[in-house]
Amino acid sequence: MQANTTIYLDAGTTSLEVAKQLANRDDLIFITNDFPIATYLMNNSQSKIYHTGGLIDRANQSAVGSKVSDFLYTMNIDIAFISTSSWNMKGISTPSENKVIVKKTITEVANKCYLISDSSKFGKVAPFHALYKY
Repeated sequence: MQANTTIYLDAGTTSLEVAKQLANRDDLIFITNDFPIATYLMNNSQSKIYHTGGLIDRANQSAVGSKVSDFLYTMNIDIAFISTSSWNMKGISTPSENKVIVKKTITEVANKCYLISDSSKFGKVAPFHALYKY
């Protein structure tokens, strides 16, 4: 990964593990909507960190909704790591309607997107379809 690469880390524990692998870099730009990831990076990285702000999802410890989307549209993102709690061959789904706009926006603004998930989440379906297979 080149210096000054802008990386989006979606909310979740899998994204936190990605952050831990990249925290030793001091030449990256991180964007996240996740409070634990932002805290981890503040304490363990010298890279720049942007938090999206937005409506707080207490259960997920993240920001969600249209304000997050508005912020993401202002950024040039090289790589996005998108997490999910449920996915299948049709795409990813989420239990929160406010997460849908965040996931859709990041796929529009990022140059490259990677779905990160452990195998226990495959085959699960949540009420709101966030991204379709493309």
